[in-house]
Amino acid sequence: MFIPLGTDHEKSRIPFVTYWLIGANVILFALAVPFGVQRIAEALGYLPSSPNPITIVTHMFLHGGILHLLFNMVFLWCFGPDVEDVLGPILFAALYFACGFAALAIHHITSAIFIPSLLEEPVVGSSGAIAGVMGLHVVRFWRYKVKMVAVLFFYPMFFRVPAILLIGAWFFGQLMLGVNVLTTPELAKAVPVAFWAHIGGFSAGLGFAFLLKLQRQATMEYRWADASSAIEKGRWWQAIEAYQDIAKRFPNDPTPVLQSARCWEATGNKRRMAEAYRTAFELAMQGEYWEIALDAYADLRQAAPEMEIPQFAPWQWLTLASLYHHKGRHGPALEVYRRIVRAFPESEQAPISLLRSAEIFVERGRNATAVRILIELLRHYPSSQWAQLAHQRLTELQE
Repeated sequence: MFIPLGTDHEKSRIPFVTYWLIGANVILFALAVPFGVQRIAEALGYLPSSPNPITIVTHMFLHGGILHLLFNMVFLWCFGPDVEDVLGPILFAALYFACGFAALAIHHITSAIFIPSLLEEPVVGSSGAIAGVMGLHVVRFWRYKVKMVAVLFFYPMFFRVPAILLIGAWFFGQLMLGVNVLTTPELAKAVPVAFWAHIGGFSAGLGFAFLLKLQRQATMEYRWADASSAIEKGRWWQAIEAYQDIAKRFPNDPTPVLQSARCWEATGNKRRMAEAYRTAFELAMQGEYWEIALDAYADLRQAAPEMEIPQFAPWQWLTLASLYHHKGRHGPALEVYRRIVRAFPESEQAPISLLRSAEIFVERGRNATAVRILIELLRHYPSSQWAQLAHQRLTELQE
């Protein structure tokens, strides 16, 4: 017997909805036992020949036996937390029930067309909804591995299996059995399992996953992991290839371009390194990724001080300089302040750039330089809103 225990995906939140669903299923099964599981299934299970809005929901919380319950809850415990982690509790709950409804619809349709006798059999179980969770999981987490335990002669053996292999094998089995049921109706009575509900739920999960573009999330995560792994092994070209692939998929994100620049630096290719730093800085400024812009600009000026810098609005340069100033990185802050004064002498950002440059030199104990800058500010911008403050600072320094 093989039992999935969970995956190696690190969760960022507690899967409250998954736990609630498991708890609700277990508690309701325990409450049904004294009254007779079969009796409750007939009363609250979904009967295709007599659709009822209430049983469309209640059937997902009922099970035909302890093994039915345990099998479903083990798979929900294994795959539910990962999917809830990326979707959030509200969307996860919504898609869980949506997949359950889709599973029921497919079972109803296939029964009506191929095996009408099943229309008189009540349907119970959360397996259709859980199959949908597995469909979502295989798209988003196909490269992760599932922790498994095999019990052989009372001896547990632990191992890992790729999620795509485990879920793919399960779905292939459901599909084969589902086809057999349609071609051999007698089998449906002998094996009371709603295979087409599983197939319908799983297909709905796949559809929702692609609709939400979970495959793009997965690709980005895995390519980042590939790049990090390559860097750890000193395989710079592989890392560059991974970062370039990410940049193609997300052309407005400066992060992979900045990381590729650092890899180019490690290879010694200064031309490609400088180009990558320049592109990363340009994307960061355009997208207002200020933290990335700080690193990209500093790295670019250090790696290729002679390279021409892209032109941006003075307020963008002032934002960059102010962040450098706030973080105590006075060297690049002064350089950017000077750039504003030289490139945009008529802008409203020029006088405040001079004022803040003076403040940096005061912090460094270079009062004479600060005085010279304040005098320059008052001479060139006597009517600026910053002139009065500059005059006050100048007076304090000359006392």
